[in-house]
Amino acid sequence: MAERDRAENDAVESVPEEASTDVTSAGGKPTDGKSVVADPTGDGDTTAPRTPPLSRSNVFDTLSNPRRRCVLHYLKRNDGVATAGEMAATIAAWEDDIPVSAVDSQARKRVYTSLYQVHLPNMDESGFVDYDCRAGSVSLLPRAAELDVHMEIVGENDIPWSQFYLGLSSLFGLVAVLSALSVAPVVAVAAGVWNLVFGALFLATSAVHVYRSRASSIWAGDRPAEMRVAPATEAPADD
Repeated sequence: MAERDRAENDAVESVPEEASTDVTSAGGKPTDGKSVVADPTGDGDTTAPRTPPLSRSNVFDTLSNPRRRCVLHYLKRNDGVATAGEMAATIAAWEDDIPVSAVDSQARKRVYTSLYQVHLPNMDESGFVDYDCRAGSVSLLPRAAELDVHMEIVGENDIPWSQFYLGLSSLFGLVAVLSALSVAPVVAVAAGVWNLVFGALFLATSAVHVYRSRASSIWAGDRPAEMRVAPATEAPADD
């Protein structure tokens, strides 16, 4: 898997640092993420965005690749706007766990080529970013926010929050049943007190959930989560 993904990123045809200004391929298909359509209005606009409905495939294709996660992270922490060259240097530094100033031209070119030829066009087509290959500019689109719900990070000794809330709700339901059946010692406590106790529990756990979700989000920190915890000498699992 790692070798196949690395081949996708690195074993691609070399391209110049400055993207070509020709936005139409030899087959007549634009290379800027748009598709040619008829011009029924006669206003000269012959392109239309290709943004498919969000599907599990779109989400998986984007989030399963570390470099695409790096693109999302970089854009989010830079007000949603960047250039492919800027991102290439920073992502290369993240992958090698070195300062951006220490990134050499070969490492930067390797990342830039994979972004230019593979990742940015794919993310543009999925509607997560707007990529202008002529200018080399990239901007984050609102649709990218929908990816955040798929980025819950569960620690080795933790359980998913959905299971935690299910357990807490089950406990509340059990207390309610026992209270209705007048089972001691549950019935000795007023229903209003139980409501207050469980309301406070839900409020506290919800606050912790929000805090931990933000801390472990794809947008949190100065680099993606898996690169914050990986050993400095360990290469990325796949690119």
